[in-house]
Amino acid sequence: MNGFENAAARSTNRNEKRDMNQFRCFRIFGLAMMAMVLNLTLWAQAGSVDAIQQKLLSQFKLTTITADRSDIVMPGSVVQLRLDGLLMYSVDSPLVPSNNYKDGKISQGFLYKRLRLPGQPDDNLTGDGHPLRVFVHGENCWVTAIAMKNDGVEFRLYSDPYNNIRFDGNLKIPFPNKKELPSADQLMALVEEVLTVVPAQEQASLAPVPTAPQSAPAPPPASYGAIAPP
Repeated sequence: MNGFENAAARSTNRNEKRDMNQFRCFRIFGLAMMAMVLNLTLWAQAGSVDAIQQKLLSQFKLTTITADRSDIVMPGSVVQLRLDGLLMYSVDSPLVPSNNYKDGKISQGFLYKRLRLPGQPDDNLTGDGHPLRVFVHGENCWVTAIAMKNDGVEFRLYSDPYNNIRFDGNLKIPFPNKKELPSADQLMALVEEVLTVVPAQEQASLAPVPTAPQSAPAPPPASYGAIAPP
């Protein structure tokens, strides 16, 4: 009887081991299939991202600016803003404000609300005292960079000088569905709700305005020594 039970136990152990090995094989196979599907999906999305990037760059010719962001080296496309509320800081500011387009409006996050330090009530200054400007519908600017994000596309915008001050800022346009990459045409239609390229025939009259050089301070008046009495 004991021999029969031992044989049955050994058979049960062999069956359990076989089932466990099969389970491991199926698990490894399943993980491999999931990895392959994921790689194919990422590859397809990467191809779509490249297509979108190329579409944007063909539509918006980038403007090259100096390293200190003070002036334009090579002008690109002039773009026109189609909505109010684009916040930009002067290029002297260490911060670059982030604007977001959603539901037909341009807005800023909490960080870029008009935070003021004591003694700075001016709405035309940032919290640390740098000039800011809010651009409105119909004003023109330049595009210096276009970056594809996980959930949208971000434009770096740059202005002509206003009172010899240039401004720049970021404008992010999220995808309609954060979990789905839109087609190039869908994204272009969304971008055109906010930014449009000025027609080529009109751009000829919109050459970049150079930043006026800072004039050197006037020399102090010459000092004359005291004249000795006769």
